Formats: sequence, structure tokens, C-alpha cells
Amino acid sequence: MKPKTILLLTLHDPLYTPPLETVMSGIFNVKCHSIIVGLKLGNNTLTLQYADIERQVSEVVGKHNIDAIITLDTIVDEYIDIFKKLCCRTTVIEYSSLDLDRIARHVKVLRSLGYDSIAVTVLAQQEKTIDYSKIRLPVKVFALISLEKEYITVSIILNKQSTMKLKFEGKVKNIDDVVKAIATLIAIGLLNDSLEETLSKDVEVLADMAKYNLTTSPLLYLNVLVERLNVLDNMYKALELIEKNSSTIGRYIPEVQTNIVMSLPAQYVKELNDIAGVKGRIIRYGSEARPVGPVLFGASKHMASLLKIITNIYPDIRSAINIKFSPKIINKAQELGYVVVECEIKHCSKESSQLESINQSFNECLQSINVKPDIVFHKGCWGIEPLIIVLGKSALDVVKKTLKLLRVVEEG
Repeated sequence: MKPKTILLLTLHDPLYTPPLETVMSGIFNVKCHSIIVGLKLGNNTLTLQYADIERQVSEVVGKHNIDAIITLDTIVDEYIDIFKKLCCRTTVIEYSSLDLDRIARHVKVLRSLGYDSIAVTVLAQQEKTIDYSKIRLPVKVFALISLEKEYITVSIILNKQSTMKLKFEGKVKNIDDVVKAIATLIAIGLLNDSLEETLSKDVEVLADMAKYNLTTSPLLYLNVLVERLNVLDNMYKALELIEKNSSTIGRYIPEVQTNIVMSLPAQYVKELNDIAGVKGRIIRYGSEARPVGPVLFGASKHMASLLKIITNIYPDIRSAINIKFSPKIINKAQELGYVVVECEIKHCSKESSQLESINQSFNECLQSINVKPDIVFHKGCWGIEPLIIVLGKSALDVVKKTLKLLRVVEEG
């Protein structure tokens, strides 16, 4: 199936990361073209001249077939003439409050311009203030994100009839972007209209959902998507901490270099593509640690394979980082009270695969003990460098644990 192409008309917010493009292209494999029409500074916005935006839109439309537009309510107000120039039938609009009269006015204008597949997402403050019986707009998708004190509720109404509610404990980052992405997929036909049907128009997404046993209710896939965003967010925070302490980490990078990996929750880990890592690893550049590439799911093979084995045994261990082996590090880890486990590499020869040898040995070792480790290590064997692997519940947790250990080591 040919990838869909989305045009994003949006405001630049310097405090907002990751952008919607990350969600659409990184998770849904949708091509995105973003046009910044203004700058968001707190509660104020600075917008570009109409002529500048029109020129950028014309350039994109001249090179690409646009399947859908994702935009903000303020842009519909200020730049409605832009929508006349775009040759597509689908648009997704994000609203910051539930103003049904204003939404209805926008929908009416857009439908008069030929947009017959419209999706609306609203970030509301409290679910109890929403009267679902009053929502009778001629839109394909109406998604409400309600922010409560201790949880988030997402209500998705399809074609004014079916309603599905998803409840998330705690404050989930970027939930609005995931909901916009889901609404867009429905609006452009990549997800079926009915919540009761399995996906049939996109084999790739269907296969992915089948892997997680979510095909009985397609939009439950949102759970996995939110978790993927959480993993990416946590990994980038961990890399920021590594870069702030690059000299400390850099002194303990092994010859095979370092990688940090983090998995989805254990129930969603089916393959290496469910584990995020740093593409190209974290290398020693002089005396400093430098990530070579971006964080991607499926970017790691060796560390991800090992983490998959560990997570299968200890579901709350979801992240790992490797550093070079030193008896002093092991001794200091034990002094700090960390549970340290040595796994001997038993299946090692010139003919055997290094990855298979390590994985088989670690699986046998960890299955035989009755304690959850903070650190595992091996002393290597034929062609395999000794390594220490620090474990934790998240990438950020692992980096903090590693830095605490290395600082104690350097203090003597």
C-alpha cells in the first residue's frame, strides 16, 4: 500500500517535543510535510504573512499529492483561503476547548470547500462537563481528550454514533498527538469506521495489531502507541543525561561500544522491533560518550536480544546499558547494595555465534536464580569481550544507576 502523505499546518512551540511528525512518520509510516505558520510563545502567537504561507503551500502541493491536512483551530480562522488551494478532501482540526458553535461553523465552511472527511480533536479539561448527546456534527471522527487529576480519558465518536472510551492512569505525554494520528488514520481510510471490526484496509497495521492481540478492538492499539511514545521520550531523556555526563560515561565504554535499550511493557514485547535502542550505538569519541544516531525501535540487535530474555523473566526490567568490565566496578556495586549476578558464557567456541552464546548462557543463568538482579556481568570467552550490564525499569533509571555507580568507583 502506498504511504499516505499528510500536510501539517502548525505553530512552532519551542517547548514542545517530540513533534507530531515523529508520531505520524515514526509510528504510522506516513509521509509528513510540515509548514510552520507561526510561533507559539506562552499564550501568545506570532503568525507569518499570508503570502509566505501561500507560497510554501503551493510548493508542497506542486510536488506531492496531499491526502490530508492536520491543523489547528486558530489556523482555520485566520487562513481559510489556504484550504481552497489544497486538492484533498480530508482535514483534521485540533481544538483547545469544547466550543461546539465554533466547531460547527468551521465544519460548515470546510464542507462547502469540498472537505467531506473531517476529523475533530478536542483537549477538554474535565470529562464530566461534556454532554455527548449535544455532539451532532457532520464529521467522521470526533475525539475528546479529558484531563482529570489522576487519569486521562479519550472518547472517540465515529460518524455521530459509536463511542469508545479509553482510560489512562497518570499523565500520558503526547496523548493529543497520538489521538490526532488515530483520527487522521480513520479519516483517510486506513482504519475502518467501526470499532467492532478488525482492520481490513491496511494489512501491515493489522498484522502489527494481531501481534499484540488487539484486533478485536482496533483502537485499543492506542495503548501500544502511547507506550511507544513513552519509551522514545524516556530514551531521549536518558541520552540527554548521558551527554551531560559524557566524560564520566566515556571512560567506561567498552571496545564493542555502548548501547542503551528500552522495551515496551513486557506484554507487548514479541520481537526486537518492540525494543528501542540508539542506531549506531554510543561511541567513545576521544574521552567522551557520543550517541551516533537517533533512537529507533529495532535499532539494536545484541543488547535488545539480551534485554528481551531478561524482560521475559523479570517483566519490570525494561532497560539495560552495557559498560566495560572491571572488578572494581563489581565490588563497588556490591558495596552500594546492588544485586550483582555473574553469568558465565558456557557455549563458546570459534564456530559458535557470539550472540547465541551470550543469550543462551544468560537465559540459563537467570532462569536458575531466585533473585532479581540490578547488574549482570560476564568475563567473556573466545572472541567475546567481558561486559557489565546495568538493568532497570527505564532508560533514565538505568543511566542514573550507572552514573551513581561510576561516581563511587572514581571516588575510590
